[in-house]
Amino acid sequence: TRTAKRVACVGDSITRGYGASSPATNYPSLLYHLLNLESHHIDVKNYGDCGTTAMKKNHYHEGSYWNSRMHRWSLEWLPDVVIIMLGTNDSKYKNWNEETYRKDLQDLVQKYLDLLSHPKVFLMIPPRVEPTESLKKMQIDAKVVRESLPPSIRYVAERTNGTQVIDLSTIFQDPNHPYRVFK
Repeated sequence: TRTAKRVACVGDSITRGYGASSPATNYPSLLYHLLNLESHHIDVKNYGDCGTTAMKKNHYHEGSYWNSRMHRWSLEWLPDVVIIMLGTNDSKYKNWNEETYRKDLQDLVQKYLDLLSHPKVFLMIPPRVEPTESLKKMQIDAKVVRESLPPSIRYVAERTNGTQVIDLSTIFQDPNHPYRVFK
């Protein structure tokens, strides 16, 4: 019998910690330490995989989360809670297809809901991104992240039993400039 509750953080480079000053400052690590989850016998694991999409097929070399070892490992771990944040790479110019994104994300949520551990699933709306040169090079569409991902993620949450939304879309937004975000 397991005594610790298991929280799986599923996602792309934002979850993995790309840009964080150290592995201890990615959001799964911060979640664990800031909420003092160790004292509550809760284990948090980072299953972020850089560059991946919720869509099963994409047009870039990074690939789909569906085909990643992180996905496989997260399922095998049988988590009690799953926090999913995928969509930023789906927004890339050659990838974005709202209908496909919604269907594949819903299938992914259902795959976790069907686990023997019957986890509680949360979908996170990723933070907005600023249309910078760096973003252009990565081919991420800031408008899709800002305008299409939030309603698509809410749509999936409404159609998957008990899935809740954590909205990070405006958390770093400059209130005086809607298209500017803080680091």
